[in-house]
Amino acid sequence: SDVPVDLKCDETELFVLKEPLTIVLNNLVRNSLEHGAKGISIVQAGNRIDIINPLSLHNSSGFGLGLMLVERLAKQLNWYYSTSNDHNSFRATLIIRPTWSESYLDYDSLLVGLECPLYWSESL
Repeated sequence: SDVPVDLKCDETELFVLKEPLTIVLNNLVRNSLEHGAKGISIVQAGNRIDIINPLSLHNSSGFGLGLMLVERLAKQLNWYYSTSNDHNSFRATLIIRPTWSESYLDYDSLLVGLECPLYWSESL
């Protein structure tokens, strides 16, 4: 079944490497789908992205490999990453530091901004 995703974003455009950002966001959204209750909120403001979901009463523990990968990639890229549980919700926060070095900018591998609206399907 489909899962509603509430996406709020501003007009910020960041030049970042597409592949690592895709891996990080896919893992964070997948974690929300697998371990959270119905519904995900993604809030992007400037270079900050918060992914928030209600905690599920039937949370399967898993091994946490997706979040460990996110943590390692964020550290390697000098991005800030944290998680927290409060008020029956899980929050993952990512603060992206853009890639500005022209020496390794490949414009085919850049992702610029986030597009609204987004609707995520569990079948992905």
